[in-house]
Amino acid sequence: MCTSLSSRIVLITTGGTIAGVYDQTGTILMNADQSGWASGIFELRPELRTMVQIEFDSCLNVFSEDMTPTDWATLAQRVADWVSRGVTGIVISHGTDTLAYTSAALSYMLPNLPIPVVVTGATKPLAAKGTDALRNLCDSVVVAAHSSLRGVYVVFASTIHGGTRVRKMASKRRAFESINCKTVGIIRGLDVQISNNTLLPGQAAGRFTADTRHDPSVAFLKVYPGLDPAWIDLAVESKRAILLELYVDGAACTQEGNAYSLTEGLKRAKTRGVPVFATSQQKSALDLTRYESTSRLHRAGVVSLCDMTTEAALPKLMWVLGHASEPEQIKMLMLRNIAHELSEVISSDMPSH
Repeated sequence: MCTSLSSRIVLITTGGTIAGVYDQTGTILMNADQSGWASGIFELRPELRTMVQIEFDSCLNVFSEDMTPTDWATLAQRVADWVSRGVTGIVISHGTDTLAYTSAALSYMLPNLPIPVVVTGATKPLAAKGTDALRNLCDSVVVAAHSSLRGVYVVFASTIHGGTRVRKMASKRRAFESINCKTVGIIRGLDVQISNNTLLPGQAAGRFTADTRHDPSVAFLKVYPGLDPAWIDLAVESKRAILLELYVDGAACTQEGNAYSLTEGLKRAKTRGVPVFATSQQKSALDLTRYESTSRLHRAGVVSLCDMTTEAALPKLMWVLGHASEPEQIKMLMLRNIAHELSEVISSDMPSH
């Protein structure tokens, strides 16, 4: 898809490796504007110089490991502010550790987004030899400048991923992968080649406005041998919802009489009206009716999120808690495909609870 490029792109920086040059204490020495990003982008892709105008906005100055749900809301509102000012594309620089969580959160907080918002990062600092920062930025500007695209995407290593379908898999140039789906496409120079239309947005359902309501009252537990069931009870007492990351096929310790069985605690969560949702630790869709051990989880009230990634599920659950109070309403919203975080066929065939 090689279309005419739009003209006004804003580069929003949040901090992290790609955002500038830091000293050993983490203090930024040069921000995006000072470090010559624009000149670097135009030097790498000189044809962009006459096609796009790049503006800069230092929205946040935090490493990605320090990013919070409040920061997601701040960033979403900043995107909305720039949309209201008429920009035609946005690129967000972000550290790679939590980039997938941020891209998913923005996907929920920015419904009916009329322009492309591209989140990108780098595996090597901007000033390091062999850095991938400028190339990722150039590719992101190209994607953000294509007016036929809209929604949230992640661009890394000349590959386009859906904002709710990506995961960091390694600290190397091709650090990110699309999970449980094909990538959206690739970038070749100024050409954006779309290979997976299923992750592109459909017709806008209404007027665009940032919807940043959220509640971080979520307990996230990754199952492992020896996980103390007391953590379930503690979560029930202190949180509004629980997210479990189960073994590959959706299993966890549920054996009757086993001191580490989660079953009774999960039943108490259901009785207390604290919904429990589940994702997989690997690339797989969860079917909690497949085995007897997984069926115990199903009967205890655990709701499978099928092929949704943990990175997409956690910010979605926080966003849903900002919009719903009753357990059944929370479940309904979690099983609704809001931003391509669920495969339509799988989500429509999910067992009822």
